[in-house]
Amino acid sequence: MKYLAVLGQNRELSLAEITTVYPKTQILSLEKEAVILESVDELNLEELGGTPKIGIHIGDADSPDKAKDIIIEELSKLDENKKIFFGL
Repeated sequence: MKYLAVLGQNRELSLAEITTVYPKTQILSLEKEAVILESVDELNLEELGGTPKIGIHIGDADSPDKAKDIIIEELSKLDENKKIFFGL
């Protein structure tokens, strides 16, 4: 599964922590404040003190309409009584 993780103040330490706690993780894209990674393990924010946010990467959009379509598709899969959080 692909994830997006917002890195903490010490970027290198956050990356080291993620790859140590989840050794089967592959970094796909690294930016200044975030990383897209793929892992066979389910990432758990509570296990990562140096990573303030983690989200499931549900798709890439090259336009607002494509982003809307991806979000609508993912929301349709969820229980309507469950609270959700998402970001762009």
